[in-house]
Amino acid sequence: MLETTIFNYTTIPPLSISCKDTYWELPSKDEINVTNAALPLPLLTLRNQQNEYVLVGDIQHWEAQKDKPLISVAILKEDLPRHEVWLYRLAQRQNENNLNVFAFAVGLHKYLEAGGALTNPILQQIAINASIPIQKITPTFLSFVINPLEELKQACVWNQLGFKEFSLLASCSQEDLLIFSKLTTGLQLKGNKLLQLLQAMIDLQKGYNISFQELETQLAFITKQEQLAPSVKYKTLRNAIVKKRYPCLEKHLQTLEKLKQALHLPPQLQCNWDSTLEEEGLHFSFTITKDSQLQDHSQTLASIAKKQEIQQMLSLLK
Repeated sequence: MLETTIFNYTTIPPLSISCKDTYWELPSKDEINVTNAALPLPLLTLRNQQNEYVLVGDIQHWEAQKDKPLISVAILKEDLPRHEVWLYRLAQRQNENNLNVFAFAVGLHKYLEAGGALTNPILQQIAINASIPIQKITPTFLSFVINPLEELKQACVWNQLGFKEFSLLASCSQEDLLIFSKLTTGLQLKGNKLLQLLQAMIDLQKGYNISFQELETQLAFITKQEQLAPSVKYKTLRNAIVKKRYPCLEKHLQTLEKLKQALHLPPQLQCNWDSTLEEEGLHFSFTITKDSQLQDHSQTLASIAKKQEIQQMLSLLK
């Protein structure tokens, strides 16, 4: 449907294309690694008022071809409305499998700013293909995504967040987001990790009247421990918040630990469980240095399976 917007294909020297105008740029999911085989051909351009060719796309695609004597370009109609150009940019990005929520929001903002309508069927199809519920995108949501707090960008992998993560973040006050950013800086949160941690803090605020500021004051020491890896900091922080959210959780964990000690397991045989108690069951692991030890562990497991401590532990983990 968008092919009708292009009126001329030609070849020109790449250095005759102006790349100084970043108006048409969109953020990427990751650093773009362009190979000649992956280039979207032809390169999309338009003519400005100075009759210059202007790049309409990502500069990496131009850089991958700039040393060639000539490259193929598609020149957009001079009278093409700018909102239609943005529609093409979004479709182009989707074809490259590089359209995330952040890029979509930036493109959508430019599209609407240029006079485009949310009811455009092509735009709605792009949103459906990207699993973005466009009917839920409000001006406030758009402003939040495309003008993020710098502290929040440092705490989260902004260009890899999904609609759920953005929606949850956008539901918080700016003051709480700054505190959340301060508490989680360096953890580079995204996906389920961000959702779980932020939702637990929101639940504590609403259900137990524990503010973000109180949590930051009580738990900041965890993320300030430089010797800990980010994954360990996240897990420790998450567990501390979950314990506050579920006061009986700590008691259950202590009971499980006592029952485990009563089993008198050999050091080489480890028994663990999900520290949030969200997952059912016990996890056993062991180390062997010779084949005879495998038989020893099998006998140990068969023996403890009959003990009442195991049954009590499993009942706590249901």
